[in-house]
Amino acid sequence: MSPRADAVRNRAKVLAAAAEIFAAEGVAVSTEQVARAAGVGVGTVFRHFPTKEDLLRAVLEAHFDSLVADAEKTAAADDPGEAVFAFLRRAVEQSRVKTVYADAGLGLDALAEAGRSRFREAVTDLLVRAQRAGAVRADLTTTQLLAVLAGAVHADRYADGDETPSMVVFDGLRPR
Repeated sequence: MSPRADAVRNRAKVLAAAAEIFAAEGVAVSTEQVARAAGVGVGTVFRHFPTKEDLLRAVLEAHFDSLVADAEKTAAADDPGEAVFAFLRRAVEQSRVKTVYADAGLGLDALAEAGRSRFREAVTDLLVRAQRAGAVRADLTTTQLLAVLAGAVHADRYADGDETPSMVVFDGLRPR
């Protein structure tokens, strides 16, 4: 039996509100604050997410699902070079969500292995297409690209809103 339409909507509202409020204020925000932001009662939050850790995990999984979908969609773009760099910029911009969880000790271990491998596969597809188009260094591996992405996230984090560090890092991915 599938869930009622209002239950599905409420779960989506809770996830969206939690993602927004956790990114803005950190994971110490109370479940009651999430419920208020979602416009639902706290019982609704707990019905969908019995513990706060369940809610945090669901928000992080939704974030990575969104990144995977973005990477998969972007991989089909006409210009693979522009596509990979646009994806990397968006991934850095959206990284605040993941950084909040990492700072709270809820890093990638909160994700299922299947989610991590889907993300890696999508990024690999993007990278290979960009390399075939001559837009990215041929010697770059997926592991290296993911490490560069993580470094760019941290570089921008310490640059007080200046996106220049990640752009400099990404320029280093282009062929010589």
